Amino acid sequence: MSERIIQVSKITSNRQVTIPAEVMKKLSLEAGDKIVWIEQKGSIIVRRT
Repeated sequence: MSERIIQVSKITSNRQVTIPAEVMKKLSLEAGDKIVWIEQKGSIIVRRT
């Protein structure tokens, strides 16, 4: 599996993170959509629900 850094995000003091526009587009996400965080083989995967 190849890796490619899309963008680096910063976690705010409220533990919030902005999802990069490229990721939003690739996952077809819009405001109000839900995502899931999955732990798999030592990595965290983000998927739309």
